[in-house]
Amino acid sequence: MKSLFCLLTCVLLICCKSVCQNRKSVRTEFVLSGVLKGRDTGKLILWYPRFDGQYRHDTAIINQGKFKFKGDIIEPSFCWLLGSKADGNSTSFFLESGQSRISVEENKFQGFGMLSSFTQRQEDTLKSQLKTVELVCEDEKSEYEKLVNELQTSKDSSHQQLLRWRLNQIANLMTKEYLSKKLSFINERLNSYVSATYLDGILTNNQLDTDSVKKIYNKFSGLIKSSNVGKRIKEELDKREINIKAKNFTSKDISDKEISLSDFKGKHVLLDFWASWCIPCIKEIPSLQELYVKYNNKGFEIITISIDRNKQNWMEATRKHGIQNFHNLLVNQDIEKKYSNTKQPIPSKILINKKGVIVWNSMNQSSISLEEVLKKEFNEN
Repeated sequence: MKSLFCLLTCVLLICCKSVCQNRKSVRTEFVLSGVLKGRDTGKLILWYPRFDGQYRHDTAIINQGKFKFKGDIIEPSFCWLLGSKADGNSTSFFLESGQSRISVEENKFQGFGMLSSFTQRQEDTLKSQLKTVELVCEDEKSEYEKLVNELQTSKDSSHQQLLRWRLNQIANLMTKEYLSKKLSFINERLNSYVSATYLDGILTNNQLDTDSVKKIYNKFSGLIKSSNVGKRIKEELDKREINIKAKNFTSKDISDKEISLSDFKGKHVLLDFWASWCIPCIKEIPSLQELYVKYNNKGFEIITISIDRNKQNWMEATRKHGIQNFHNLLVNQDIEKKYSNTKQPIPSKILINKKGVIVWNSMNQSSISLEEVLKKEFNEN
């Protein structure tokens, strides 16, 4: 009898686990009703994620200032509401299944009011905390605005440089304060879709080192890890891993010759992600040339991967800056799928050793210089 009871208990636990897992992927209906003040007719567009995480858009007709959206959603999700093309007619919020109501005003969408969304109330809490940063940094914000105006009228290049330095200093200070508030919120709410969404933004924009983001992600609940945004964070973290085999890719170089990463087997390869319009990227070219001259005869190659969308601009910049001795590629879907370094900010670099293993990635090892890693790889003191 005791054995039968244990067996039934195990079966029940397995069934419950299966039900919970299935529930995560169940699509449930949402109904978003709303009022638009200041406009009686026209249409609105709602962007929200499908079950596979890809965004879709629905259109609602405005009738006497009222509108309604209806669709399926699998979890509380970050969405966008878009009105006319005039400034102020777009906003974002968290949408959930069930009935929700939203109130927006023409040209002032950011000041929306929303009912029946627990997740949105969580984000409202975070937003109110972020507003305290503006109060704390009120003097810096006022100074920033004055310096921007001064920079626009100044004709002295030395003075302009000083103004830019101070503007950057203030911006970094405020960014640090905002980040601190966000991280405090995230660490206090590890079962929140809002926390995951904001951590995704922090990771994508390189506002925090990868290892720190990974530690926070590992503390998330299973529910959040299995969400669309949780999976997106994990995918990005996986792309930044080091001490793993570099994924092969194929692209055509500037001479229309097909090149694969596997062609460089047995060599150290530096992948340099850049663009013709990226000033910091251009400034790094002389130092890259020095490294190439120093290590090329030891089996060191450089593959530049441009994220330019204009092929002609890329080709002209390659010639203008004299990097024909490198292997110059234009980014394609194959590379974008395997390497998140194709996203801004650039420049961004990956060093692969002669065994085809990634030993350094500037996106998560910015405290260690490329020169240091190369010296170690080529056994220099």
